[in-house]
Amino acid sequence: MAIEPENRLLQGKQEIKYVQISVESYSHLTGLEDRVKSLKLAAAQSEMTNKENLGKQYAKVAEEAISSWEKAAKQFDKMKHEFEAKLANLDQQLLWSAAENFELSRSLQESTVWRSCKQATPGGSEENCKIECRASEITWSCVEEVSWAYSLGPDKA
Repeated sequence: MAIEPENRLLQGKQEIKYVQISVESYSHLTGLEDRVKSLKLAAAQSEMTNKENLGKQYAKVAEEAISSWEKAAKQFDKMKHEFEAKLANLDQQLLWSAAENFELSRSLQESTVWRSCKQATPGGSEENCKIECRASEITWSCVEEVSWAYSLGPDKA
């Protein structure tokens, strides 16, 4: 395994044009080159596999995040509909309560007017009392209509 360089002198420096090596050395070097190439290829393949696995992990995390977001959106919509139903029920109860309150107030007002009319005219005509009661009913009817229109709001009246 002798190395015999063929030399050539250029401006005081020695430049090697080629090196002569034995066949065994050449095969050994070629084997080493092939092994280096194989190791580089294996390292590149390993890196590519790692990157693919990382990409799969990112995709899985993204899918889980989207799934969680969709579940939360569905739950929000469900809660929103329940809240709107409860709100509508409370609005209906409030209207019924207001109507009952108004009827009680009206009944109380009528009885008060009837009593005061009877007391004001002890010997007076019943017709005057009926007229007073009718006037009171008309007044309360107007108040009822205004109250009803107000309870509906400006966009519903």
